[in-house]
Amino acid sequence: MVSPAGGAGRARGRAHGLTVAICSNWFWDLDRALDEAGIGDLVDVAVTSARAGARKPHPRIYRAVLDECGVAPGQALFVGDMWEPDVLGPLAQGMRAVHLWRPDRAVQGAAPPLPGRAERIDGLHALTGLL
Repeated sequence: MVSPAGGAGRARGRAHGLTVAICSNWFWDLDRALDEAGIGDLVDVAVTSARAGARKPHPRIYRAVLDECGVAPGQALFVGDMWEPDVLGPLAQGMRAVHLWRPDRAVQGAAPPLPGRAERIDGLHALTGLL
């Protein structure tokens, strides 16, 4: 999720007024996994289903990440590659959503039609045009 920066931003995006958050159906150790992947310093907020007490697409996990970022739903842009948890769930909570659709990694078939307030990109490089 990307949102206007709050006061505690530490990611590169803060220079552009952004807060970078990860909202994941993950266990308690997401911070360690991010550090091991070499991207821990790029993330301002990490919310997991274990910490929030609910998995995407439950509203509780989206509320937790919005609260941690200190933003309203309309200020957030949620990006992900899973249709229901990363597009329909955030849209239902009032966020904009970006569907990361990579045909080389997707299940067979066409991408689902986009509902309002949603965009589709084929790689994270295209995200900068939506911010």
